[in-house]
Amino acid sequence: MTDRLTLELAFAYDVVRRLVGADSVVTPEEAQFLQDAFPWAMLWDKKLIDAEQRFTPAFGEAVVEAHRTLRDVLDRHAKLSLISLFLDATLTDGVFQREEGEILMDAARVLGLDADEVMDHLGRQESVGDVDLDEPE
Repeated sequence: MTDRLTLELAFAYDVVRRLVGADSVVTPEEAQFLQDAFPWAMLWDKKLIDAEQRFTPAFGEAVVEAHRTLRDVLDRHAKLSLISLFLDATLTDGVFQREEGEILMDAARVLGLDADEVMDHLGRQESVGDVDLDEPE
């Protein structure tokens, strides 16, 4: 079994990279956010990337295991901290898109959080007031 920190790291990185790539464009600010939140040395130490900074099989295995286990091993505070990290990632480019919301809510479900818990938590975040929402279709 993979240790909790590695599972949390792999899950968080996987969600954040999906969030910043949701609009098919990774801005310099988003790339910097990824590097700041997930330094290569940290990913290397956990054997999630190789010397060429490519994901290892251990990364994929940890993400799959995280999907199965994090809801049971993380406490509520740790889960909501991840949600805050995910929100910060979505706001890096200043636009909160529907696809990002779907990814965020999928991550919340993996963590065992319901929509009301997530919305209540997000409503208390200072950064929410600084985002532009996409026009409804």
